Amino acid sequence: NVEIDAINSENFTSLQIYMQKLPACHRDILIMRIWQDLQFQEIASILKKSEGQCKMIFYRMINKMKQEIPVNLFILFVVAKHVIH
Repeated sequence: NVEIDAINSENFTSLQIYMQKLPACHRDILIMRIWQDLQFQEIASILKKSEGQCKMIFYRMINKMKQEIPVNLFILFVVAKHVIH
């Protein structure tokens, strides 16, 4: 359906804009954990941070996203790895 495609495209663009506004390190942690399925230990090693720091940033960012963006965009973020890959 053309209307659904337009809405999905608009939502994806909104999500991309939101993600670009995040600090790079926070965005990287979210992407590595959710889209690339990396463990916190792996993320910490890549980013040269402690595992605890990565977990704290991840969970704070998830809570922040839940408060700042509409539910449909949050869901799109979580499932977007299936759209992108």
